[in-house]
Amino acid sequence: MTHENRIQQLENRCRRLNAAVIVLVALMGIALFARVGRHDAGADADGRVGRHDAGADADAGADGRVRTQKLEIVDSEGTVRIALGEGDDHGYGVILNDPSGKFRVALFEAPRAAGLNITKGSAYTLLVGEDSSSFSLRKAGGTARAVVSVTQDGARMQLRDQQGEVVFPAPQAK
Repeated sequence: MTHENRIQQLENRCRRLNAAVIVLVALMGIALFARVGRHDAGADADGRVGRHDAGADADAGADGRVRTQKLEIVDSEGTVRIALGEGDDHGYGVILNDPSGKFRVALFEAPRAAGLNITKGSAYTLLVGEDSSSFSLRKAGGTARAVVSVTQDGARMQLRDQQGEVVFPAPQAK
């Protein structure tokens, strides 16, 4: 397989992952707002009472909107599966966790960058800042296998083998 074919495969994978995340976030939003719109003070469709709680600081307006600073959706075991709101870095985003509560997907906007991070063994990261952008594909354990970055100084790409050694740099070292 040529480097050009491999790069094309990586670009196609990146496009598919971006599209999947957009669809996932849209579906989550639709499901969340549909659930909030159906909720009343009584039992939900499954007969559970009080399962929807937007928090003590929530404000439910007459127009049906719920306003709060942070929203956490938990599973039946109480594990936070989805968090929407302010993060530790004073940015805002959506975090998806697996059943054990371990981070799996983050879509965020922060003071220094906006990005997307998907991890499940291996990881995909897309970061966009004011003066730069990058994406990386990492194998389990964090070793970067492909990195593409664009800064004010130019563009750079590296493909690495399983040991993390660069097998294809672009532009080529002079």
